[in-house]
Parts: sequence; C-alpha cells; structure tokens
Amino acid sequence: MRINRIVFTALLCAVGTPLLACTNLIVGKKASVNGAVMCSYSADDYGMFQNLCHYPAAKHAKGTMRTIRNWDSNKYQGEIPEAPETYNVIGNINEYQVTIAETTFGGREEMVDTTGLIDYGSLIYLALQRSKTARQAIEVMTTLVETYGYCSEGETFTICDPNEAWIMEMMGCGPGSKKVVWVALRVPDDAICAHANQSRIRTFNKKDKQNVMCSKNVVSYAREQGWFDGKDADFSFCDAYAAPDFGGRRYCEARVWSFFNRFSSDMSRYVPYAEGKVENAEPMPLWIVPNKQLGVADVEAAMRDHYEGTPFALDSDEPRPFLLVIPGGGYAARMDSYEGEDICLHFNRLGLHTGLLRYRFHPQAHFPEPMRDLARAIRMVRARAREWNVDPKRIGVCGFSAGGHLAAWGSVKGNTVDSLAGDRADAFSPIPDFTILAYPV
Repeated sequence: MRINRIVFTALLCAVGTPLLACTNLIVGKKASVNGAVMCSYSADDYGMFQNLCHYPAAKHAKGTMRTIRNWDSNKYQGEIPEAPETYNVIGNINEYQVTIAETTFGGREEMVDTTGLIDYGSLIYLALQRSKTARQAIEVMTTLVETYGYCSEGETFTICDPNEAWIMEMMGCGPGSKKVVWVALRVPDDAICAHANQSRIRTFNKKDKQNVMCSKNVVSYAREQGWFDGKDADFSFCDAYAAPDFGGRRYCEARVWSFFNRFSSDMSRYVPYAEGKVENAEPMPLWIVPNKQLGVADVEAAMRDHYEGTPFALDSDEPRPFLLVIPGGGYAARMDSYEGEDICLHFNRLGLHTGLLRYRFHPQAHFPEPMRDLARAIRMVRARAREWNVDPKRIGVCGFSAGGHLAAWGSVKGNTVDSLAGDRADAFSPIPDFTILAYPV
C-alpha cells in the first residue's frame, strides 16, 4: 500500500491505512488440510489493549459467588453463583479446546437492556470455564443470559471445539426486559465462514435440531415489535434486528467478502453487495465451500489481507476524498494529538486521505495568519490533487473548538484573505467542498 507523508509549514498529508475492527474467520474440519477446526480472532478496537487472561481450573464450595465486571469498562455489575467446577482457560481457549471469539454488530439500539447483569466479554469467559464442547458452551451462554439478562449490544460469537464450529448471534429485548433473542447455526464441516461487526445470520430451519439452536422468542419478538409479519421459514435474524447499512456492508461485510474471495472463483457476483451502493444487491452466503483446503498459513494470510488486487483495494488509482483536520487550542496552543493526529488516523481507516493543519498561533502569529494558513493548505491540496491521488471535488475540513471556528470561517470567507505565496496554487479556490464542525468556539 502506498503511503505519502508530505510535510509543509502548515500541512501534513497522509494517505489512508486499512479499517481496523474485529474479525473472526472460521474453518470447518473437512475444509482444513489436517482435519482440525480453526478460527481466528482480532479485536482491533483503537486504543484498547487487552491482557492475556488466565483462569486456573478450580473447584468451588457451595454458596461461592462469582463477581461480574464489565469486560470493557471493568465496572462492577453484580454477582452470580459460581459453578461447582471450572476449567483451565488461557486467552480464548480452555483445556478441552473449546474456543470462543466475537465481533460486535450493534443492531437496533432499542433492544439493548442496560439492566442485564452479563456483558458479552464476561459471557465468553464464563462459558469457557464451564464447557467441554461447543454445544455445551452455547447452552451455558444462553442459559446465563436468559437467567440474569444481557447488557451488551448485538454480538456475533464464534464457538468451536475440535469437532464442530458454530456461529451464534444474540441481542437483548429492550430496557428492563432481562430477555434475549438468539440463534446459533453449525458451520458445515466442509465450509468456511466469517463475521466482522455485521450480523450475518439470515434465514434458518428451526426444525433442524442437529444444526440449529435458537431462543423460543427469536421470531415472535420481531412479530410483537412489528418488524416481521411473514412465515417462520422466511424470518431473517439479520434483517429484523440488525439490517446492514452502507457501513455494515462496505466496512464490515467487505472483510468477509475478501476472505471468501481468496478461496472461491464466484465472489464477483457479491461485489455490489459488499460495496454497499446497490440497495437490493444479492447478500453473501453465510458460508461457502472453499476451492481448496486451508492451513494455518492461509488463515494468517487472510487475517493480514488489505483487499490487495480487489475492487476494495486502497492502493488503487481511484482518487479519494481529502479531509483537512484542524485541532483547537484557543489560538494560543494547538491540540495536535487527540484533536489532530488521532482524528486523521480514524478517517485514514475509512479510506480518506487526511491532512493535519499545523497553523500558526499566538504569540508567534496573529490574525489573519491562521486563516491564511488554512487557505494556503486547501489551495495546495487542490493544486497537487492529481499527484496525491485526491478527488479535487471532495476536499473538506474538520475543525475542533477554535479549529472549528477556523474551519467555519474558511468555509465562508476563505477567499477574502490574500495569499502571500505567489505561485500556481493561488489560482485554486480555498473554499472546502464540505465542512465538519466539532464543538466550534
């Protein structure tokens, strides 16, 4: 991937890096080269650094209580009775090789039950400590949340053991309900599956008890809420509870597409869906049968995929939007880190070129110098748009606090400040094409 970093007095330009988020890849035992079930897990929440947990095997006296703390915030949530015996767990796998991973898809906000006791992370480790098989883990997880409530957003779980791989999706039933809807499907042994922050389970056969497990209310709850009125066989968990928007398809489902595309010659038909531009495009299947058996190296390579050689590659020649980020500081300082560099990185991950405006401020410079720096930066980007692979009709600004004031001024009166450069860039407009204002002062 090409990355340009061009430094000026007032401008730092950087071409985007790939989107970071949670991704799970799943390989059935007959789809692997050595007959092993495989799964992968990345939890690339920017700024979130997890430790490798260890829960030693133990036996617990009757009446022992287990403290539940939110996995993300460490906030105390309550206590539940401890199991008589718990198993050894390191990371996301236990001594019986039961493995559980996750990606968060969110779903309908009104379904979140903040009064529930158990969050998604706690649920994973409770199940790992109490389960010898994937099926038992599903039973443990669903029994716990149906008893004590589930307080997280919509979640997709990968649940594997040496013989089976399952994908399960779960959501609460609204504030104070202490109820959940969930469905779990067994991934065929000869198939590969994936999920990446977007609900993926659509229709399923409730009568197939060997390969399908679900809550009793999984369909009826959607009917009660007016979100579905068809036959059970036509019910789609994804469409009812977490229908994908543009971001869910382009930034999430596209990662699944990229994994499938490595091991299938038929994924071009799903490009319109993964692009997110065609409203009624054909959705991708939940799993595919790969054109070769996968080894560990294949899964590792897929986890490092950056869409190279595909329509989603960021190293393509397609011009991209440019966002100039303007940090605040009251014109007496400049918050280049959390209102500058961090924001640039965020939009980089969304596929935009970004620039950080290091404008001059008091006491080194006074008005209108910060305005002149902004106008100069916009003109420079326009003048070198072809060289930097920027779409000259999609150049915008994003300002915070005093930077928001500067962005607003530049969006309206940017052409009222004379340029002192006297070069070819002066011929270009300093007015941005779009403006984002964050608490402007």
